[in-house]
Amino acid sequence: MGKLLVWIMILGSVASSVAAQKRSDPFFFIQLSDPQLGFIDDNRSYARETELMELFTDAINRLRPAFVVVTGDMVHDLNDAGQVAEFDRLIARIDPAIPVYFTPGNHDVGNEARDRLVEAYIKKYGYDRFAFAHRGAYLIGLNTPVVWADCPDRERKQWRWLAAKLKRSRRYGRTIVLGHHPFFLESADEKDRYENIPSVRRGKYLDLFARYGVDCYLSGHLHFCASGSFGGVRFHTAGAAGRPLGNDRSGFRVVKVFPEKIETVYYGFDRLPERIDGFPAGN
Repeated sequence: MGKLLVWIMILGSVASSVAAQKRSDPFFFIQLSDPQLGFIDDNRSYARETELMELFTDAINRLRPAFVVVTGDMVHDLNDAGQVAEFDRLIARIDPAIPVYFTPGNHDVGNEARDRLVEAYIKKYGYDRFAFAHRGAYLIGLNTPVVWADCPDRERKQWRWLAAKLKRSRRYGRTIVLGHHPFFLESADEKDRYENIPSVRRGKYLDLFARYGVDCYLSGHLHFCASGSFGGVRFHTAGAAGRPLGNDRSGFRVVKVFPEKIETVYYGFDRLPERIDGFPAGN
């Protein structure tokens, strides 16, 4: 009985070691932001956004990411039933075996993020924020419209939830936070503008991210790519899947997560990869 117990303990230890290694294996996921159906043609149609989204969903099914995160602004006019139905159809083209997560944008819950619209969003998607672990990494999705608009009750509740999730994230090797709005475009101390989180609330989030060792924060909203850093945290804003602004192409971001680092690459629609080198299908 004693030898049997020893062997059980050894086999259990080996199995735990293998499982831990598997949990920390590299993987990649895709961030898709601002499809915003209707924006290109000023709400008269969404034909071009449909073409782009079909291209992107085909690429997602080919590349087989671990999951997809859509960081908001699914449609241009949240009251346009046609736009909403078409987005739902397009996103459903992604293979059901590939999980898809969503964070709300200002075009999904309005610039003021009124309770009625946030509740409608939650009813549709089941949540307005999320957190989960995947292979040694911890991912957190935020409702940034309630931060940008200063919705006191919802923002305070989310802040407490975020602090608890970041505390939990210390058990994992990498931490990634995602949301629609960038906290800043280039510099943490830049002036307030429509595109960033107001400085009166920005600082406490940046300090919290730095305190808990967040690796990167991924956002959208700008319709062009931007990046910066604060306190060891990298901030990356993806261009739009729909209408681009500036010099960027419509596209999506591939995020590669390794035990020792995180790499991100933004791909325009005209240079989507056939595969992600170093990662098998389904990674």
